[in-house]
Amino acid sequence: MRLIPLRWAAAAGALLLLATSVSSCRLERAARAASMQRWEATGVAARFAGEADRARRDPDPRASARALARVLVADALDARSLAALPRAEAAAEARRGEQRLRFAADLASRTLAARPASWESAMMLGGARMLAAWRSGDVDLYARPARWRAPLEHAEKLAPGSPEPRRLLVTGYLATWQALSTAERADGRQLVREAFRDRETLSQLLPAWAAVAGSRGELEAALPAEPGPYDQLQQAAASRGDWAGFCAARERWLPLTIAALQARLAEAERRLDAGDVSGGRAELVATLAGTPPDRRTAAIFAAAIEHLPPGQLGSATGALSAWLDWALPLWQLGGEPLPAEVMARLASLSPDLPPAQAATAALAGGDLERAGTWERRADRLWSEEWAPYATAKTEALLARGDVDEAAATLADVHRSYQGRWPYLRARERLAGARSEGLAARPESLASTLWGPEQWLYRGSEAAVELVAAHPATAVAVHVDVAPDAGAVVELGWDGLSAGCFPVRAGTVLRLPVAVASGPHRLSWRTLAGGRTAPGAVELLATAPQGTTAAAR
Repeated sequence: MRLIPLRWAAAAGALLLLATSVSSCRLERAARAASMQRWEATGVAARFAGEADRARRDPDPRASARALARVLVADALDARSLAALPRAEAAAEARRGEQRLRFAADLASRTLAARPASWESAMMLGGARMLAAWRSGDVDLYARPARWRAPLEHAEKLAPGSPEPRRLLVTGYLATWQALSTAERADGRQLVREAFRDRETLSQLLPAWAAVAGSRGELEAALPAEPGPYDQLQQAAASRGDWAGFCAARERWLPLTIAALQARLAEAERRLDAGDVSGGRAELVATLAGTPPDRRTAAIFAAAIEHLPPGQLGSATGALSAWLDWALPLWQLGGEPLPAEVMARLASLSPDLPPAQAATAALAGGDLERAGTWERRADRLWSEEWAPYATAKTEALLARGDVDEAAATLADVHRSYQGRWPYLRARERLAGARSEGLAARPESLASTLWGPEQWLYRGSEAAVELVAAHPATAVAVHVDVAPDAGAVVELGWDGLSAGCFPVRAGTVLRLPVAVASGPHRLSWRTLAGGRTAPGAVELLATAPQGTTAAAR
């Protein structure tokens, strides 16, 4: 009989648990419904459908509220949608955005009160307060910075491994930079320097930092010593039409690029030495693809070619072709931009190289047999495209003593190339081998002034072969075409970048280079700003006696 009261007690307990469970279920359902109502009321549920769906399925209403605050803050940070709206609609949407930010701050505040260890809630509270004050022009942004700084600093302490709190904190510092005290600016510089260790933060906030930095030294002191930030600074300067700023950033970019390439090459060699052929090869291919053609980088490129294991190159073939476009004209003017063995390797690395280019590279590498294979496949020795190859082949045949075949080859050179210095030199050597006279020698091209019609164009690049009549200390390059707002170009002398130059139509650039008598190559490349075209070129001032070809 004593069991009956126990059974009744157990039954009552079960009913109580069931009622509690049902009540909890109803409360959870109500909380979810209220959460989704907030998502719909703010107007972000449709635009952020994935986040809204995850919030709908999340059993934790606090997490859903935190997610909504995050979406509202992220939406406020992206002002691109406002730019596409008419002015009246954009103003109305901006006001709604301010209301949503205040709502996000309220959500984050309540969530943080319930869960003091939630770094995301603290971050959203500080971010929402800062953005709301900034977008509404509220003086509290400057007068009471602790309202938004303190939550962000708290979030940074709670999550030291996340870059997000610091990113928002730096955003606030940059937005209020002009109002900061000297001590606050010192703190801000340190904060920017630490935040820029994160690549995404650097990418997002570098333009803003460049806008508030008081000097180029202050700007660069916060940047990591790598080329990426300076590449971004070039893009930002180009978008503003700040050509002097573009050139200043590019001046820092090149040595950092070279240092990064040297480090990558060293890493590739380390991997190869350790037996990691696949990893080492991948690093070498990346080095080839990222090395800009220039005399300063030629040793890096050559080393990468020499160490490269066999295999497919993929998109790096384009880089090989660009290097050959740079090296072969210099070689035909008597220079040695790359070692002969590197030229020979280049000719065999990819079947996708232009045949005339690959054949000429084989000649430059001393491999006449491989060059002949490319020539026979194309069977276009008579064409304009193959004229440099036919000229170079003539010289190779003369060096081997095949005078008659050399004469036949030179006869096939396209007439558009017959006024160029390499052709006249080959013809002079052929005449010497045959003991014949010459109507025109290479020296007949010597001059001190070259007209704009002598430039040869390839896309945004142009080049002119000039034969200096005497030594000089500088070259003047006239600017024929440039946008009204200006542009920026890079000049190169005998394969070496001579720097970045802002240009406007009708102006004259003075290129300080040591010019020796004889052939040279001057290149012009548009970097940013629109279409440009060079004009006449002339030698300036006579160089001191004793200037030699080695000074070129």
